Amino acid sequence: MIFICERINVSLSEDGFPLEFVWKGVSRKIVKVERGWQEYGLPKSGSPKRQTWLLRRHRNYFQVRTEEERRFQIYMDRGSRGLRREWILEQELVD
Repeated sequence: MIFICERINVSLSEDGFPLEFVWKGVSRKIVKVERGWQEYGLPKSGSPKRQTWLLRRHRNYFQVRTEEERRFQIYMDRGSRGLRREWILEQELVD
């Protein structure tokens, strides 16, 4: 794994799946969504007494393969109460 954790721009299909993303000015076409899942957990850091539902993560993760046969894990951070939506390229998956 190569951790990246950078914002990206993503084009979506009509049913909400990623079709393409732009990272550092380079467009990468997604040829396959290998896996998708949602995360609603609390951050692992911080005091347990301060962990409330307001701190909960709201993310949609996708493991994707590009035309160049590279594999990435990306996610859409939906933010709390839907106020912020941004896409993050979390990591490149290498065998």
